[in-house]
Amino acid sequence: MSDTHETMLLISQAVRSKLPLSEAIRLSVMDTHSRKHKALLRFADELETGLELPAAARKAGLSRKLSQNLEAALKSGDFPDYFAELTEAEHSRTKTLQNLAQMFSYPLFLGLAMALALCLFVVVGPQFERIFVDFDTELPPFTILFLAVARYLGLPAFWAMLGVTAVILLLLQRLIFPTFWFYIPVLGRVLWTLSSEKLLRQLRISLRNHVPLDKAFRTASRSFRLNWQLRRQCRQAAALAAEGTKMSLIVSLFPLLFPKWLLPLIRMAETNDTIPDTLSYGIEILDEDRNGATLMVGTAVVPLTCFGFLFFAGLFVVAMFMPLIKLITTLSG
Repeated sequence: MSDTHETMLLISQAVRSKLPLSEAIRLSVMDTHSRKHKALLRFADELETGLELPAAARKAGLSRKLSQNLEAALKSGDFPDYFAELTEAEHSRTKTLQNLAQMFSYPLFLGLAMALALCLFVVVGPQFERIFVDFDTELPPFTILFLAVARYLGLPAFWAMLGVTAVILLLLQRLIFPTFWFYIPVLGRVLWTLSSEKLLRQLRISLRNHVPLDKAFRTASRSFRLNWQLRRQCRQAAALAAEGTKMSLIVSLFPLLFPKWLLPLIRMAETNDTIPDTLSYGIEILDEDRNGATLMVGTAVVPLTCFGFLFFAGLFVVAMFMPLIKLITTLSG
């Protein structure tokens, strides 16, 4: 269980008892002494001094994710139920990421082992090559390739370029392509369903409480502050809703926010005035979709990744031992 989800669950359970937020927080963490819970107690103190929630969260040192979820729930008009929906969405996210981490633990181990082997080869590669040069033994193509890679990896310029590239890619993902992970085959499907389900949960509770559609989208946008593209599209949807645009049209205009199959369901729901119930059905389908995509990751993506690492390891072993066999044959002859 992630720290964010654990904290949200504690607050959610306490707030459902209809206590004020500051008292609910104290009740949730009164018997614990972790750094996270001390920050929550500071947050409760700041709220009682009259500070607005964002300022109180910053001053108390709460995480950005928890702060944005608290702010969205407080401005929804129904804090207990709205925060419970966000807590459930965080639970789905935490559980899914834990499953993915378990699935990729073995491929990650193989990758680290191969990286370590390459680092060792960078050190011993030149001495390895010198032995065969001294004995005037021709190296196999695979060995020559690995030695060339080892020489390249040993250059300081390579590591400097790698570091600069990593920083540039991180900035591009954060500032320009925040939904990059959604477009990765299979794995991206898992991550996208988490975001879409989170939005549908927020819209469902808002519409059940007869909140106008434009306000429902604006409130939901506050929970996507770590992803400016999702936040921007929620606000665009809110602007369209404020102009009287039907939800079915909004669903068709924002495929990043909503699954395509939701459109005909929403059209039917608009005629029957059952949009919240339809969103509940949509959440169930997204949950099944995510489970199916996660299963595919475990049964297809992970084995293929392992096969790739093992294939590379086989090439590495061949590159190392073929010249040794050839050298032994030459000396024995």
